[in-house]
Amino acid sequence: MNIKKSFLFFAAAFAFMALQSCKDYKTTKDGLKYKIIVDSAGPSIELGGVAYVNMLYTNEKDTFDSKKANMGAPIPIRLPDSLVFKASLEEGLSLLSKGDSASFVISTDSLYKNIFREPIPKEMKPGSMTTFFIRVVKTLTKDSVKALENKMKEDRMIAEQKNRAQLEKDTLAIIEYCKKKNIKVKRTPDGVYYAITKKSGDAITLMPGDTAKTFYTGKLLDGTKFDSNVGKEPFQVVVGYDQVIRGWHSGLMALKKGEQATLFIPSILGYGERGAGASIPPNSILMFEMEVLK
Repeated sequence: MNIKKSFLFFAAAFAFMALQSCKDYKTTKDGLKYKIIVDSAGPSIELGGVAYVNMLYTNEKDTFDSKKANMGAPIPIRLPDSLVFKASLEEGLSLLSKGDSASFVISTDSLYKNIFREPIPKEMKPGSMTTFFIRVVKTLTKDSVKALENKMKEDRMIAEQKNRAQLEKDTLAIIEYCKKKNIKVKRTPDGVYYAITKKSGDAITLMPGDTAKTFYTGKLLDGTKFDSNVGKEPFQVVVGYDQVIRGWHSGLMALKKGEQATLFIPSILGYGERGAGASIPPNSILMFEMEVLK
């Protein structure tokens, strides 16, 4: 069954069950209206744990276009260690276990303010209620979540240590290269080294959000050319956005329109340990001869 068909079946099934038993909602002591559609055996999702759910939610008198759904890819929802907000989606999830299906009716104002933390969409009126149809696909206990978080934290620390070591190694190589070639360079806060080869009369360096049109030639530190647009159309990039490698953004923010420069980019600000195809090996320092057009 494809995603679209799966979603439509899921939505239709819930809608049918909701219509068949619209008067079967119960209310918790905190005011949450809920209806258990499928009650599976197993422990309830504990506070501090995670529920992976398929869900559809709709506002009062919604058209189909204003319905929201995860479209067949279960999404994780982390339950807080304690229920802070009354009659909330988290309270409803805490009533369920793996395999359960249920419907919850929740204040739209509370939902968007406390859970989604964004303005209410224009098609949803303040003071209205939002109905959720949810199926719990998978659960994680509080201890499992903590173990996973600790593992991720440990992995990040190892990666950061590895990156620091690689940056130190690349920095020494760049400094040694520039010393041998008698190139005077400056360093950006991120660790990109650059040498201005043609200055500009502009007073202001490029800033995040600025558009820069460039000609460039990319080389490895041994002089091997891997890319160039010289003689072609200028390459346009919005400074600070994820369109190019991080080292490009750092280098561009050290330049002005009309300048030419050579950038020396450590591998962790380039393509890192993955490299880029056959032309850029893993952990390669990149050298760009660059012109920023006015």
